[in-house]
Amino acid sequence: MKGDLLWVTIVIPAVLAVLMGAIFSLLKRRSRAIAQRREQMHALAESLGLRYYGRAGADALSFLPRFSLLERGYEKTLSSLMAEDRQPPRLLLFDYEFLHSARLSGGRHSDLDFPVLYLVAMAALPDTAQVTAARIYREDWFGGPVGVAGTYRLDAGGPSRFSRDCLVAGEPREAVRRMLTEPVQEAIVNWSPRGPRPVVEIAPGWVVAHVESDPGDREVARRASGLLKYASAIAGRLAEGTA
Repeated sequence: MKGDLLWVTIVIPAVLAVLMGAIFSLLKRRSRAIAQRREQMHALAESLGLRYYGRAGADALSFLPRFSLLERGYEKTLSSLMAEDRQPPRLLLFDYEFLHSARLSGGRHSDLDFPVLYLVAMAALPDTAQVTAARIYREDWFGGPVGVAGTYRLDAGGPSRFSRDCLVAGEPREAVRRMLTEPVQEAIVNWSPRGPRPVVEIAPGWVVAHVESDPGDREVARRASGLLKYASAIAGRLAEGTA
């Protein structure tokens, strides 16, 4: 009986205090990392000559073209939003954060849902560019994107790095194959920074490149700049091939 009382009055409160302290410390570090990240992104906007808008609510999503990443999760927000200071802008760069949903029965959200952060770059295509909606994934350790149905390898008519390393989702396949010319393929596989490989989405009027990101990434400015150049290069190749 005394042992049970000791456990209830001393041990359990001590364990809870340690857990709460650890959680508070993690939240504080995450908050500090996010603040530092935004400072780097703001400085990047100035160096690239882009207008920095900062944080935007979920309503800002309605102004973006539809692509698969925007369909994921809930409580979606944009932050560190920057764009060309012109209307309409041809370049956009931002952080996209949402809560990953582990749904329970009845559509309820789980207490285990967690925040996910992506770095997103968008480059506009000229009005004359006729494209077919498609997504391009780089093969990873698991052999391909987990949970994505309908992917296939592009038959490029011979061995190529694109055919070996990339999986495509998009129909009709023949239209996608014609759109993904050899110069476009070369631009897509030309991603060198270490870390996760971007997904490329081709939507009406836009090329979107997005990659999962860590809030505390100390090289986020370099990675973001590279991602914007990457999306722009692909858009340029697509514009040349569909003019």
